[in-house]
Amino acid sequence: MELIDDERDIYLPVWKVTFDGPFFCYKEDREPAGKPLPFSGEFHWAGRRWLVPGVYSCPKGLVVDLCMEVAPEEIRAVRDKWHLTPENDDESHFSREELMAIQAENPFHFSYNPQVVVNGKPLDRNHGRGVAYAPVEDVVGTDLEAQWVVDHYQLDKTKAWYLWRWSFPWGKPEKGWRGFLERLGVRKLFTLSLRLHGETASVPGVPFQAGDPGEKVQLLDPVTGENYTLTVVENKPQTLEMSFPEGWEFPNHCRELTYTLDPEPPKGYLTLRDRDEGDRHRMGSPVGLRKAIKGSEAASIGIIGGADGPTAIFVSTKRESQSQVHAAASSFHFQPVEEVTWLPVFHKKTAEDTQVVLKKNV
Repeated sequence: MELIDDERDIYLPVWKVTFDGPFFCYKEDREPAGKPLPFSGEFHWAGRRWLVPGVYSCPKGLVVDLCMEVAPEEIRAVRDKWHLTPENDDESHFSREELMAIQAENPFHFSYNPQVVVNGKPLDRNHGRGVAYAPVEDVVGTDLEAQWVVDHYQLDKTKAWYLWRWSFPWGKPEKGWRGFLERLGVRKLFTLSLRLHGETASVPGVPFQAGDPGEKVQLLDPVTGENYTLTVVENKPQTLEMSFPEGWEFPNHCRELTYTLDPEPPKGYLTLRDRDEGDRHRMGSPVGLRKAIKGSEAASIGIIGGADGPTAIFVSTKRESQSQVHAAASSFHFQPVEEVTWLPVFHKKTAEDTQVVLKKNV
């Protein structure tokens, strides 16, 4: 820790880049500091400007700092639309649907998977961390560490920034003389590139209620503007047979909707969720699902939930005679479910994959 004001005993954490540590060291760390490498970069991706202000060689692997620039107006727009303040930033103030919408609109929330290519050899990330900086009053999420990083790299303080630190382990040494030097701890980087893979983000559509078989519902894709026609095949209640420890009570009633879509979207692009979060279990959490939805159709069932929240079920079926029939199951309730409000969710790719060659500074 570095003392910057001895009269007020104000300390500033030291900038020390390590493979496993944060941006700044708040206490003594035995891990050796990474060596700065003469690589940097600036590029545009996913409609934004990106910077690579620092690359570091550590004994365990390579560390890359990556910064995404965001216009402050975008942050203010989300803040004002959802009335986000330090007093109401808790998730309990918003529904599951609202949280999904906020996440989709939040310019700081950007999902991607980075990979580095060192001398032609790809290295996968091991872990990463991020901090957000916004020059906007009353913005939830801006922290002191982010301000220190912006100061350290002398970034434009009139812009908003999301700053990542990614760590990539070296992996097995190469063969030949380079591998021999690597085993001795000597690594020479001739070329360095970033491969950035855009992941998916969930965007909610307009909720609807399904009726009898044959009923048609129009689903508008908020991402592309395309319309999908959902046709109800079956809409019926289900009771799941479950086995729990003696004395525990859990909801086991849901409603299953089977349907077709026209046109058929890409696999995994459009799913349905119950807008209602369902009933909470009364004691404990489920230990297993011994028997699932009855019937002769093959199905895969995944349970999402835990001891502190509701449990939801998502079902995918495969029918030999109807390969394009989709299925979804509602949240659990203690009583039979008569009506469900379904939320269509569109899973868009955040950006097309790209590869950026970093500049080697002279």
